[in-house]
Amino acid sequence: PSSLKPEHENQEIRLGGMVKENSIKNIAINEIKFTITDYKKDINVLYKGVIPQLFREKQSIIARGKLKLGNFTATELLAKHDEKYVPKELNDELKKIHKK
Repeated sequence: PSSLKPEHENQEIRLGGMVKENSIKNIAINEIKFTITDYKKDINVLYKGVIPQLFREKQSIIARGKLKLGNFTATELLAKHDEKYVPKELNDELKKIHKK
């Protein structure tokens, strides 16, 4: 989330981060809103589709979709089984944060 800029609007991108605690809201069957965080910035996500069985709060995920008006509309969610998994992009960002 911290590397998203206005020029990313309407471009298909992959967004990696953690599902923020207490952020998951069920909108309808197979439609949710939630927040992805990298502990520096948060971004709201809307997703319509089959929700991965491993999707949950404080879970590392990758979402693919488009940024529109500051919100992210995901077309695909990938959740990892191992809670120690962190996407490379997020791991690099977390290392930078911890060095400061």
